[in-house]
Amino acid sequence: MGPIRRVAAGRRSRLSKRIVGLALLAMALVTAAFAVTVARADDESGLHWNAVLAGINERPAPRDTSARGVAIFQLSADGESIHYKVIAANINNVIMAHIHLGDANTAGPVIVWLYPIGGPPPAAPGGGRFNGILAQGDFDATKFVGPLAGKPMSALLENLTAGTAYVNIHTDDGVAPPNTGPGDFPGGEIRGQVKPTD
Repeated sequence: MGPIRRVAAGRRSRLSKRIVGLALLAMALVTAAFAVTVARADDESGLHWNAVLAGINERPAPRDTSARGVAIFQLSADGESIHYKVIAANINNVIMAHIHLGDANTAGPVIVWLYPIGGPPPAAPGGGRFNGILAQGDFDATKFVGPLAGKPMSALLENLTAGTAYVNIHTDDGVAPPNTGPGDFPGGEIRGQVKPTD
């Protein structure tokens, strides 16, 4: 195979990977929308939030990445816990995911660990490509850390509803230096503000 054909084959391969990644993201978003619809039908509390995650939302500097994600939150009927699901597509080397405190222009502190479930510590770096449900489960106020540690569920609910909380997925390839590109943003690769869905 000549050099021109190798270049063309490489471009087709990258394009195919992007198409597959975008298709997986579309499936993840459809799954997320379905999950929210089912949650609304099953839950009397009426309190639901979501966050759409992308590199352009990162602060202090946006990230150039094709990774995407969505996070869904539902308050339990008794108001004491939150069920969540984090879905990610086209992302490499995920080490952590959290809810952070801060508006859309702030890089704020962690207030709830989402991945690894029950963390810290973070997952090992260099984990490779990921597409699908990264984490799902339930948490209550005993899982709050940082500025919300020891506070009631209402403290988190206020921030979720006011748009002063965001979800961040962090990546690390395990090779120095950090922040060299997609799959290597320990400070966060994709993020999105949490907003009410009702």
